[in-house]
Amino acid sequence: MYLYRCRLIYSKSVMDFFSSSFYQVSNRSIVKVETKHGIDLGIYLDKTTKMDDKEFEEVLKFQAATAEEVTETNDIAPEFINGNINNSINNNINNNGNNLHYKNESLTLKESEKTSRKKQIKIEGKFLGSETAEDLKVYKENEDKAIEALNVFKEEIRKCNLEHEMKPVGVHYFLDGNKILFDFVADHRIDFRELVKRLAARYKKRIELHQIGVRDEARMLDGLFICGQQLCCRRFLHQLNPISIKMAEVQNAPLNTMKISGYCGRLLCCLAYESEQYEKAKENMPELGTVVSWNNEKYIIAEINVIKQYLKLKKKESLEFVLLKNDSIIFNNEDPANIIILKAEIYNK
Repeated sequence: MYLYRCRLIYSKSVMDFFSSSFYQVSNRSIVKVETKHGIDLGIYLDKTTKMDDKEFEEVLKFQAATAEEVTETNDIAPEFINGNINNSINNNINNNGNNLHYKNESLTLKESEKTSRKKQIKIEGKFLGSETAEDLKVYKENEDKAIEALNVFKEEIRKCNLEHEMKPVGVHYFLDGNKILFDFVADHRIDFRELVKRLAARYKKRIELHQIGVRDEARMLDGLFICGQQLCCRRFLHQLNPISIKMAEVQNAPLNTMKISGYCGRLLCCLAYESEQYEKAKENMPELGTVVSWNNEKYIIAEINVIKQYLKLKKKESLEFVLLKNDSIIFNNEDPANIIILKAEIYNK
């Protein structure tokens, strides 16, 4: 069995798709996949995993038993950065949809890696190979229909008096034409049965209303953040992992939520990038505010600077302070109430 890692063009979600056949496709080429919703197009992310049938079944069982996922970091194709696939689609149509390329080899998992790597795999459906000119043509037509359908979605929400309950985000038609997906954001569960009936009566197709999170919404809509870069969730993050306020605390970041929140209103994803390194750098350090003894005098730990690698000690009875090199400090922690610095070097700015 082979697993092909792809990013769905519409939702920007990254998932693995299985096939018993080996396909030779190039990195970032457009491919056709079968999701739980219907036939769709995605971007192949240059990762093919080969596994035996037994391991494949184990991964499926693992996935069914847990919702845990792990972030990968593969960039998407430049032509898709702004969420516009029209140019690429037109090029592929002009080239008769010939998007089949060659890849040297697939990646075979080592036995010792299998258990840990299960967490990195999210099997969504079947891999169907490269797209055709007809697939691209239909997808482009569906995008045009989706723009009109989004306006209808907003209109029907107002008619059902749900405009204060749910926010429409996007509409997606699938290649097989069996279903239309309507994505929305809401703070709580909503009774939208009447809305579904109205949409089904209008489009004569299966209708699915899909409630997504605000972080998924930000990834779908895209934007530039204050760092000047495209949103991480859109540019390279495959998995939107939980972010905690502890990650900000350990990095001495301001605990003002306005300053450490993204466009989605949630804590910044980038708080997780260096959190582990900060925790490791501080694991043997007393907490801020701890009273320590050094050179027979009492000091309070006023700052632990991981970037510049110094510990700032302030005298308990005055405003005097001293800076010590982090990597030179040796503590005696036998008595938590009387922590002694046995050895340290002065930090020179």
